[in-house]
Amino acid sequence: MPITPEARTRLINLFSFFKAVEERRTTLVRNIEDRPWKLRWTELPTHPSLRIQSPADGNEFALTLTRPDIHPCPEPPASIMNWLVAGWEEPEKTAEHLGQKTEFDGSGTPSVAHFEKQPQRLEDWREWNAQRDLWVGVERPARAALRIWERLFSLHSQLMREGEALELVLGDGMFDWNGAHHPIFHNYLSISCYSQSASSPPEFSSLTRGAA
Repeated sequence: MPITPEARTRLINLFSFFKAVEERRTTLVRNIEDRPWKLRWTELPTHPSLRIQSPADGNEFALTLTRPDIHPCPEPPASIMNWLVAGWEEPEKTAEHLGQKTEFDGSGTPSVAHFEKQPQRLEDWREWNAQRDLWVGVERPARAALRIWERLFSLHSQLMREGEALELVLGDGMFDWNGAHHPIFHNYLSISCYSQSASSPPEFSSLTRGAA
């Protein structure tokens, strides 16, 4: 039985409707910034807890990250403690002190104290700041590695819950054309979390597992 023009038009409209519904359900992501999770190579810090094997000479890409230890800032001497500006405990910030502040004597009479008027306070500041600089040099990459570890921990939990709907892939290039800015996928990745023993910190390991 031949299809009438009216029936053909109805079928075309029906398939167009289904196509539009499917396109709304599965939005094509053309820009890497719109991906729900991404980790750039340049974001990886240099730290002993992070070990990377590049996909060279036929080897698989491998990334292993042990939860890094972090340490508090060296305690400042009592002579400068009340002069420090908030944030001195954070390695990403520069330690600073007030230039002057109002102090009160036993009778409640105010007076203006200047930080540099006491030589011992200046010496304590220099010694403590030198110790802090050494701590910052070690702590900044450790904190950066910890942030990456926390992101992988969150991703691992999400993949455990939604593994059938999500894929983790490795990109080894960038396609940039006509507004699109997207990685060129190289391989699928698997990610696992384990501990050597009950007392050792958790360790993440990610390996390639076949071409994308």
